[in-house]
Amino acid sequence: MPFLEVDNTKINYVTGKDGIRKGKKNLLFIHGAGGSHKVWNMQSHYFESNYNFMAVELPGHGESSGNGEKDISSYTEWIRKIIENLSLKTCSIIGHSMGGAITLDFVLKYHQYLDSIVLVGTGARLRVSSDILDTVKDNFDNAVKLICKFAYSDRVSSDIIEMGETEMRKTSPEVLYGDFFACNDFDVLEEIKKIKVPTLIISGSEDRLSFPKYAHFLHESIQGSKLVMIQDAGHMIMIEKPNEFNEEVETFISNLP
Repeated sequence: MPFLEVDNTKINYVTGKDGIRKGKKNLLFIHGAGGSHKVWNMQSHYFESNYNFMAVELPGHGESSGNGEKDISSYTEWIRKIIENLSLKTCSIIGHSMGGAITLDFVLKYHQYLDSIVLVGTGARLRVSSDILDTVKDNFDNAVKLICKFAYSDRVSSDIIEMGETEMRKTSPEVLYGDFFACNDFDVLEEIKKIKVPTLIISGSEDRLSFPKYAHFLHESIQGSKLVMIQDAGHMIMIEKPNEFNEEVETFISNLP
């Protein structure tokens, strides 16, 4: 896996088997709180042939060094530096949950870098239960189980949920707490009407962490946006319903000017 050196921090990112090629549209995927590039495994195989697939790991996540951040704006600056280090003139950002919050903050500040955005299981404001915040501090293992319990729909197998728990435990309690603190503090309700880039919003009909009403609000507020509600999916849409998710994203990306 390739790494970037950004501000003395080792940033891990993965690409398709052929790397970043000239003449291909750039797709940059951003994971959510406590996540890693692995949440996009089903997207890597689907998009790598026809697009430049890139999934970054934020500082303190996955194989990236660093200690994470406690506000979305700081993560936004990391994404800007990553895009510049990768020499991407423009790209489409696909952000999930906290990654979606980063995407919203990024488009409001740096729209010139963007061909489009895809907002997955996210909202213009992300409130985090005090139970989750307190439990991350006091009992990390229970917090991971609680988060993953709500992250997937009831239709998902226990094996998939256990895999999600295993991956989340690889993030330190301090970084996971910082992620949820950043989400809880995030609020761009008054600003999202300024967004003008092509926007796709994807929500799971059974999302219990970022409720479908959040997606509807984004759709109503972002002029020209497209909303896709994937039935019987929870918060981890790209894992639970990868075929539907991938087809919706590709249809949107392929129809961009």
